[in-house]
Amino acid sequence: MNPPPPPAILDPPPLPPPAPSNDTVLVGCLMGCGTSVAFALLGLLAGLTVDSGGHGKLSDYLIVGWGVTQWIGIIPIIMSQRRAGNKNRVKGLIIAGCIGLLLSSACASILLNLNIK
Repeated sequence: MNPPPPPAILDPPPLPPPAPSNDTVLVGCLMGCGTSVAFALLGLLAGLTVDSGGHGKLSDYLIVGWGVTQWIGIIPIIMSQRRAGNKNRVKGLIIAGCIGLLLSSACASILLNLNIK
């Protein structure tokens, strides 16, 4: 008879890469705030460019719409940070984006004189 084969050596599963030391929610919030400020400035510049006469409504919408348009910049950053394994930064980016959207909504209500009760 043939001798039994030797037992197979099982390798332990590979460990996930350790999170970087600067993977914090605060860093993600700062990244999101920077993106929000950049899009607020772009909205302001676009609003001033479109409304050169000073009497159009489109400029008002461009200025207060930065809360929605900021997600054009935040979503690609979220995806790249998720691929890099920075889960806490992703949380911070989402928090900053939501705060920016809420602030934009409040500014839109004040600037456009909406009657929200």
